[in-house]
Amino acid sequence: ELQKLKISTKNGGLSKETFNLNENESFHHDETLSPKFSSQNCLGNTDGNINFSDHKNEINFKIFNEVGISAPMLNFQRDKFNSYFLRLLTSFQENNDIKNNFDNKVFENLISIKINR
Repeated sequence: ELQKLKISTKNGGLSKETFNLNENESFHHDETLSPKFSSQNCLGNTDGNINFSDHKNEINFKIFNEVGISAPMLNFQRDKFNSYFLRLLTSFQENNDIKNNFDNKVFENLISIKINR
């Protein structure tokens, strides 16, 4: 149910924070803000768990951060057929106002996705 959609994740504290989507039909964490900033925002990922749910169904993303910490982002939108599209993206390198040199680094990530109905 669109009006009950929420995202839960840890943002640095001991307990999860929950964000209600309030019937938003789309949001795009991966849209660029400007040529200087490559994304608008991302989710907290303290323990690697992100939950996307509507009280009946849920999708649990577990991002294993043993190799490196990535910035998780969601893309959620309604399409022209009245269906919904959800994508989890992770990024190890974002363009921002601080220059870092990652040219020779190899990054990898393991993600587990569990769907409960």
